[in-house]
Amino acid sequence: SVYERAISECPTVESVWVSYILHLLKLVKNETTATSSNKGENVSTSTLLTTYLRRIESVSNRSVRNCPYSVTLFDYKMKCIDIVAEHDPSIVFDAENIANVAKKEAIEGKFLPDKESYLKVYLSAIGVTKRRILTKVSVGTSHGNTQYDDADGVDGRKAVAKKKRQQQHTDGSIKELDTETEQEVMDIIDDLREVYDEADSFLRKSYVEWTEGRAMLWKDRAEAEAYLLSPLMRSLGDEEDDADGNRKEKVPGADEVEKCFEKLVRVHHPSHPDSWLAYVRYVASKKSFNATSFHHEQMEESPGNTIVALRKVRGLYRRAVQCVKKQKMTQYDETVETIDSNIQSGGWSDSAGSGRSYEMALHCL
Repeated sequence: SVYERAISECPTVESVWVSYILHLLKLVKNETTATSSNKGENVSTSTLLTTYLRRIESVSNRSVRNCPYSVTLFDYKMKCIDIVAEHDPSIVFDAENIANVAKKEAIEGKFLPDKESYLKVYLSAIGVTKRRILTKVSVGTSHGNTQYDDADGVDGRKAVAKKKRQQQHTDGSIKELDTETEQEVMDIIDDLREVYDEADSFLRKSYVEWTEGRAMLWKDRAEAEAYLLSPLMRSLGDEEDDADGNRKEKVPGADEVEKCFEKLVRVHHPSHPDSWLAYVRYVASKKSFNATSFHHEQMEESPGNTIVALRKVRGLYRRAVQCVKKQKMTQYDETVETIDSNIQSGGWSDSAGSGRSYEMALHCL
């Protein structure tokens, strides 16, 4: 093909490999659409899709071997692993494969140009794994195998009318995850937390003074724990008896979230205002609190409980104001701008930074 001739002539040019991979991804998408419309009746279409998937595996592997300096190609390789597993029932997604690409191929290869690149690779692996969790839960709990990327209507009009027509063939309820999928999701969550730990350990050991990078990693982790991982683990986790014979959750969700946010606001000094703002938003979104801690309690909303929540938010704001201070543009802001410019150009996914200067963030706080 034209692309094969191009990479034979320019095997170390990143843009050629990126164009080739995007072309193959488009072919996979088109073939998947055709297969769905034919309801699997055309055997040759299914065979063609399998051919494209095998080609994507091969091209993505070759791309990082020829361009081991490219964060973009490592990102695409990890995405391709997820896409192949999603479309090929014979392949089981393993989060460790994603982690190995980041750790053993990209990090241990030591061809990446700078510390920001190492962080980007870890965050790319994290982003792919998070998306896999969301997709598994979305497909496993919907009657029509709805993908996470599919949009649901919020207001009325056409969206509601269409949904009502669809519900004529279903009971309109959300399914429970089957035992196998539930266990798979919990395993992927455990693997994801290990990737976070590995990334933090690498940054702490390799770049001791680069606390700005660790702050961005902990911001990503804190928000993932608050709005995805801990809520899922609470809903999937069973209960057990404690020492006093009382029922309690096996999975401590709130403790993990608070630990992550506390780590976020302590890992770099002075703390970035957006770090505190993320913490405040999480606390403000909680419906109820224990009177002496942030622990979530299963209790009905009441005027007193609402005031407790607001006092918690006020306390966080006071801590934030004491910790942040006016300053000129720091290395943290330079790192954020570098990462965000790469995101806007399509270089990699999952923003770690806030995308705005310290002064603007301080003003918003």
